[in-house]
This record gives sequence, structure tokens and C-alpha cells, in this order.
Amino acid sequence: MSVQSQIEHLLNSYIQAFNARDMKIIDLFQGRGDVYTPYSRPSIGHRELRALHAKWFEQDITYKAATVQHFTSREGAAYCFASYSLIHPEGDGDERMETGSSASIMIEEAEGRWVFLSTSIFPDET
Repeated sequence: MSVQSQIEHLLNSYIQAFNARDMKIIDLFQGRGDVYTPYSRPSIGHRELRALHAKWFEQDITYKAATVQHFTSREGAAYCFASYSLIHPEGDGDERMETGSSASIMIEEAEGRWVFLSTSIFPDET
């Protein structure tokens, strides 16, 4: 499998785990992995990533799609720019769509598994 295919698989695994509200999502991050979002302070390491995802899961947010826009890799490291869309439920039963971009750095661990090292989320509107 090509590196790009493995990265796309990692991204799809994240979306599936997110939509299933599966805390095993944290295993997709390197131990000191981090997420930067305009909605909260940076989340660094598995403990903080677990808390961030628990908060998102409580909000019942659903990923609709994530599409790789640009990708490059070299010697066990890769970066990827992707566009995404999320659905946020509203209190009155309506839904609000969020679109944006993400920039991620991924690394290949010793056993050949790719994981997120750092991800930044850039909503089109905050």
C-alpha cells in the first residue's frame, strides 16, 4: 500500500472512530500528539486528547467528509492538508454545517503504523 493510501486510511479511521464515539481514536495519535483548534486551548498528549474528544462526542458532532487536498511524505514523515465538513446539531432539531481545512503531520512508527503527530483545525468561520 502506498504511503498516501496509508494516510488516507488513517484519516478514514479517524472519521469512523469519531462518528462511532470510540475513544480508541486516541490510539491514532502518537503519545505526545496534539490538536490545535480555535475552540479551545491546544490539547497535547493522550490524556488531553481524550478530554477534547470526550467534549466533542458530548456535543454529538458528526463528520460528513474529509478529503485530502495536498499530501507529501519523506522518510517516515508526512503532511496532509484536507478539507472537512461536520454537522453540529442545534437545540431546535436543526443542524448546522461546519466546513474548513486541517493541516496534519503524521509519522510512521517503528512497526510501520502511521499516526497523527500534530493536527490543526481551521474552520471556514468561527
